[in-house]
Amino acid sequence: MTGGGALRGGTALRTAVLTVAAPVVAVLLAGALASIALYVSGINPGYAFRQMAIYGSDPDSIVDILNRSTYYYIAAVAVAVGFRMNLFNIGVEGQYRLAAVCAAFVGSTFSAPAPIQILVIIVVAAAVGGVYALIPAVMKVTRGVNEVIATIMLNYI
Repeated sequence: MTGGGALRGGTALRTAVLTVAAPVVAVLLAGALASIALYVSGINPGYAFRQMAIYGSDPDSIVDILNRSTYYYIAAVAVAVGFRMNLFNIGVEGQYRLAAVCAAFVGSTFSAPAPIQILVIIVVAAAVGGVYALIPAVMKVTRGVNEVIATIMLNYI
């Protein structure tokens, strides 16, 4: 009995180590390849990495990074929801861009107290993105069109 438990414990430890080691190795390999590319370009890799660290630790740049990355986080959540339903929504970029344009238009056309205006803008963005995602969904259900191809093509519209 104890031998099986030790085997499972060793397997769990091995899995945990591999789970942590894979991203660490990927980051180290990316750093090494970036260093080589910088060196070949005539730039000191140490200087470049120091500048990135300085930029990433400045409070103003942290706010800027978070503001710019919020769109990608929202898009990633949208893709993850689709993946959980076994749907491959490659068209999230077009959906959130169209939703953002429509929400910006609606937000600029009327004036209301801030909480109400923000709520309306969010609801409009969600509705427009959902309706735009409905196009490939209907095509898949009614015509059997591959959702990957449909959503990629809708990015260009």
